[in-house]
Amino acid sequence: MQNESRPVFDGRAERMIEAMIAAERRQVEQRREEEDCPCREGMFLSVKADRRRFLFAAGSVAGAAAITAFSANANAADQKASPGAKYFDVPPDPTKELGRPVADDGGYGTRSQFEAEVRVRFPTANEYTSWSFTPLDKMLGNLTASGLHFERHHGGIPTIDPAKHLLTVHGMVGQARKFTMADLKRYPPVSRRYFIECSGNGLTEWVKPTLKTVQGTHGLLSTSEWTGVQFADIAREVGLKDGGAWVLAEGADAAVMTRSIPLEKLLKDGILAYGQNGEAIRPEQGYPLRLILPGYEGNTHINGCGVSK
Repeated sequence: MQNESRPVFDGRAERMIEAMIAAERRQVEQRREEEDCPCREGMFLSVKADRRRFLFAAGSVAGAAAITAFSANANAADQKASPGAKYFDVPPDPTKELGRPVADDGGYGTRSQFEAEVRVRFPTANEYTSWSFTPLDKMLGNLTASGLHFERHHGGIPTIDPAKHLLTVHGMVGQARKFTMADLKRYPPVSRRYFIECSGNGLTEWVKPTLKTVQGTHGLLSTSEWTGVQFADIAREVGLKDGGAWVLAEGADAAVMTRSIPLEKLLKDGILAYGQNGEAIRPEQGYPLRLILPGYEGNTHINGCGVSK
């Protein structure tokens, strides 16, 4: 006979599940309100619309005046852009007006004001020891947008000056060394696509289904292209001594997170990553440096890492 015993949850876990259900319910209601917002009327042409009649109406003076009036009312009602975007007035006919000047955004782009996907923070009482979920059901393609990659923090999001950050490697090595970010970037870089999953992913669903969205049930999983230096290159630089089997990876945030990692794993495919999806790694993901361990649970991917053997 099979053992049909089920996981036992204490009161804290039950409260966490109830809080997540409530948070998801609020998020779903907010999405519905955004989808039902009057400002979206006329934004998309119905596939059932008569194209010739639509173009004629849009080209007429009366039609243009009506659209302009509607746009003014919509702008007055809602001029707040979603996070990561900037609000701009929508012209009656974008083919009749110039767009914005090139590089008018200061040189770093923003997403469209009509895109509203965001991470949702788990409603823990402490905002510094918390996590947020990726909206997996809204992702396009295989990569997760850097700004939507899930988070797990034990001491808040650190602010680290890369010019002062050091990777220290010591212990059972021929020569202990401290590497600056500039030092690390002199080594041949590698780029690999890996997903990272939190060991608590799906916590609310372990006993029974509770949530309605993929973001709530599996949102502690994201995929990025990580760029950095292979740990094996650093190991060769410091000269490993015989007999070492484990490495202690230590973070540079307020939690000073540490995890023991098998040396064999680090030498096989461990990466000290400073890039994410074509740009510097985001602060929420460990800027300026984090450990990437393909196939290992997310809590071993130490942020702002230093290494001792």
